[in-house]
Amino acid sequence: MNLLSNSLPGGIEEYFRNATDNDMSSPETQRASPYQGLIPYSEADAPFFFGREKETRLIIANLFGSPLTLLYGASGVGKSSVLRAGVAHQLRDREDLIVVVFNAWQGDAASDLKEAVAARLDLVDHAGWRKVVSLLGDRDVSLSEFLAISSAQLSRRLMIILDQFEEYFLYHPQDDEFAEEFPEMVTQTDAPVSFLISIREDFYAKLDRFEGSIPGLYDNYLRIEHLDRKAARVAIEEPIAKFNQLHARDGKLFSVEQDLIEAVLEQVETGQVILGETGRGMIEPSKVLRRAKGQIETPFLQLVMTRLWDEELAAQSRKLQLTTLRRLGGAETIVRTHLDQVMSSLVPNEQDTAAIIFRYLVTPSGTKIAYNTSDLAAIAEAKPAEVEKVMKKLSDGQVRVLRPLDSSTGLGEVRYEIFHDVLAPAILDWRTRRIRAKLLQQNLEQSLAALTEIDRETAARLLRSLITSGNTRNLMRLATLVSEAELPAEQVKSTLDQLSSRAIVRSETRGGAIWFEVSHDLLLDPVQKWLSEHVRLKITALGRRGIFLIAAYVVLLGMFLIYGLVQFWPSVAALDSVEPVTFFFKEILLSHDERFILLTLLAGALGGLLVASRFFLTHLGKQVVATKWIFHYTALPFSGAALAIMFFFVLRGGLMNPEAPSSAINPLASMAMAVLIGMSSGRTTIRLMEVFEALFKAPLSRSSQLQKDAG
Repeated sequence: MNLLSNSLPGGIEEYFRNATDNDMSSPETQRASPYQGLIPYSEADAPFFFGREKETRLIIANLFGSPLTLLYGASGVGKSSVLRAGVAHQLRDREDLIVVVFNAWQGDAASDLKEAVAARLDLVDHAGWRKVVSLLGDRDVSLSEFLAISSAQLSRRLMIILDQFEEYFLYHPQDDEFAEEFPEMVTQTDAPVSFLISIREDFYAKLDRFEGSIPGLYDNYLRIEHLDRKAARVAIEEPIAKFNQLHARDGKLFSVEQDLIEAVLEQVETGQVILGETGRGMIEPSKVLRRAKGQIETPFLQLVMTRLWDEELAAQSRKLQLTTLRRLGGAETIVRTHLDQVMSSLVPNEQDTAAIIFRYLVTPSGTKIAYNTSDLAAIAEAKPAEVEKVMKKLSDGQVRVLRPLDSSTGLGEVRYEIFHDVLAPAILDWRTRRIRAKLLQQNLEQSLAALTEIDRETAARLLRSLITSGNTRNLMRLATLVSEAELPAEQVKSTLDQLSSRAIVRSETRGGAIWFEVSHDLLLDPVQKWLSEHVRLKITALGRRGIFLIAAYVVLLGMFLIYGLVQFWPSVAALDSVEPVTFFFKEILLSHDERFILLTLLAGALGGLLVASRFFLTHLGKQVVATKWIFHYTALPFSGAALAIMFFFVLRGGLMNPEAPSSAINPLASMAMAVLIGMSSGRTTIRLMEVFEALFKAPLSRSSQLQKDAG
């Protein structure tokens, strides 16, 4: 179930519809979940925003006390959420203030900020804004003058929150109009305007660009930390309480187990879940825990709680339970598999396109960059239609890996960026794994293409056995592989040696036996893909007519053998006498012993035919039918008959008194044994081939033996 889905299971959805119409009209009552997932909190989500009350009060106090406040913190700590659902929401209703939250840094920052402020002023006080427009006329004024005039005409204090300020440096590496006007805005003293810059801590030093033009730039700063355990507990419990307050009309409340709360808090502590590949400058978990014990990764907390909520709703449960968390594999599994589940919904060529565009949407340091479709297709050298299709899928409301940015600012074509900073390391990790898998797929195809046709067919059988139905590696003994492949041991060993030399499989010796497995987990998907795409029915070799002839042979021979068994079956009157038998319109006189010999031959052949039929249907189903196996299919009934008659002679001459009448033999039991022995003809034939190969194999010359020993 998608973690960010807003749809509800039928029973719960009907339950919500039964609430009063008045209660269902506000945005907070239309929520399907008390938790937010990876979606940053907006002002509309404020009723469900808990755990940041202290930070909200502190930020508001600094906005009133200083013309410029710097707010910084780690990526994903929740800066945007506290500024919108906390600060902006609390200040929005004050009649002496106008709050503007701005984060559109892709275009002309100065012009876009002016437009954002104008839109907010018009919305809050239309009459006052008309005065500003009348006063400004057609003049093109600077930002500082524009803000001073607007504040004076509306008689309100302006509070400008510049969110995600790191993106300004990303899109504008050189000084621009905003870099010239911003210091003037901050330092003007005749206008009641306050600014707050929210920036990621790894970009904090970039603010030096303004140090020479803004005196006391670093005088007033706040660092926002991850949630502590107490605040995180509030962020789990209070949204549930609020949800119950809005929706629980029949006394059936939603609840969360205390044991689940403790388990989640323990599992999403800072450093417990690390996305991305290790060994690339990432802090070791032990060091993180020593430095930040008790701090909670806010986005991971919301991600896990949203998934648990969705799972319980799907089960028609109103209690979030610890058993559900355990069933899902814990918080780490939920977080790690979130992106993989989304990306696996794309077809392979779409995944390849996504891997290409992710290179440009996320920098190596994990910073997101916005691009429109045409620009991204141009720099990625991909087809615009394919890029647009993938970007739309990844920005779908039920997926949310990417998000479209508002194009109302006059930037033209819609731009896309990754949905949340916390996804950046996961995206980089997925891209690395996807590229590596693609290279492995190409190397695998080249290696298998170098094999002969017979070796490729043998390799297909072996690789199918070495991968489980759950797509995991299966460690198998050589003898078992030979048995399951149902091919001569020498051919199996030769193919395995070639696969080992190409690092597709590896071997090890345990207890005197040789074991084989696929050499690496990363090869599992490429091997499965090769098996599905490159192992095809050998129509050109055998032909449809050949397949039909083999099927006809099996059916007709089976009918013949069953007819013979019925005709030669002894009657009670013929147990100790000679009796004529009608076989294909011809009468034959047979003694009881002669009947038993013929019945044994027919029963053994029938057993061998059953094995041949199973082989043929299996090979046909796996699309590995080959011309060279026609003799194998046709010879098995005769091999079964030979083994069965050997059994009869042993039974008749070795285990019974030769002078005893044949009527002493139970025909039903004897024929059943003959059929079973005939069914063992396949493996028996392979074993006999191995014995004869060992007995009659040409001895190695001394030089060959030395070469073998040296190898």
